Amino acid sequence: MSQTLVITRQQRQLPDLLSIAEAGRLRQAVPGIGYWAALGIDYGAGLRVP
Repeated sequence: MSQTLVITRQQRQLPDLLSIAEAGRLRQAVPGIGYWAALGIDYGAGLRVP
């Protein structure tokens, strides 16, 4: 009673990066340095909001 498990991998898609202009607009929209730091940590940790 031999069974074979077939594992298929889905190709991973790279995330879209922010352009310099988009990063500048985001920086201007954030009210304080604490929020900017939190956004930087979230982005660096891989959190992406579509």
